[in-house]
Amino acid sequence: PSFGYLPEEDRWALVHYLKSLYPNWAKFGAPEVLAIGAEPPEDSASIERGKALYETKFNCAQCHGPLGHGDGPKAAELRDAWDRPIPPRDFTLGVSLRKAGWRRVDTVRMLMTGVPGTPMPSYVDQLPDPDNLAEFWDVARYVEHLTDLARQEK
Repeated sequence: PSFGYLPEEDRWALVHYLKSLYPNWAKFGAPEVLAIGAEPPEDSASIERGKALYETKFNCAQCHGPLGHGDGPKAAELRDAWDRPIPPRDFTLGVSLRKAGWRRVDTVRMLMTGVPGTPMPSYVDQLPDPDNLAEFWDVARYVEHLTDLARQEK
């Protein structure tokens, strides 16, 4: 979330506190800016491609469940880097509860980088061309579709 409402001094204090939680951050040097690029045009088959990728190639359903409820067959066994249980995100709860952001580009970024300290891996090595993120955009549209479906059911 944005912390723009905090005074600059408080934002920097927050940065320094977060860095203290991960003492080895400096060994990685300056963070690189991810080149995600613009979202490709959406076509009528994007959500279907995203569903197929979600279910098979990237195996998202194994943790997040076939309909995104966070109830996949591996969900109960997931542990974080500190060996604590960590439930997968339930996409049907809405965009405000997504840890990495609510926009499609945030989902694409998460698929690129994974989430350190969690079972969420990077999938960039599974792309035929790491510079072409079209498959990630299709998955992001499908995840958004799951959220929309759940909202319509309520």
